Amino acid sequence: MTTSNQTQGDPSASNTLLVGVIGAIVVFAIIVGLHVLFYNEEDAVSRLYSQDPQELRLLVAQQQENLHGYRMIDPQKGITAIPIEDAMTLVVRELAREGQKP
Repeated sequence: MTTSNQTQGDPSASNTLLVGVIGAIVVFAIIVGLHVLFYNEEDAVSRLYSQDPQELRLLVAQQQENLHGYRMIDPQKGITAIPIEDAMTLVVRELAREGQKP
């Protein structure tokens, strides 16, 4: 009479070797594939950032103008923007008048 708990013996060495070799080949292929993918994406990103698009130049110019120029923000309320350097100087003077350290 046989029981369900019988052992079947040691696994076949040739089958184990075959599974090991196939596994090693698959791991190697995955590593090479990821390596190729990484360097292709790196090249694409470097090409993208090496260009200086017109939109970016216009945006930077607009931001610089906003930081360093005078402009009316709300004419009805009389709110204007002043250059950042002037604003920092005014804040330091105001804090000095109040006796606080900037």
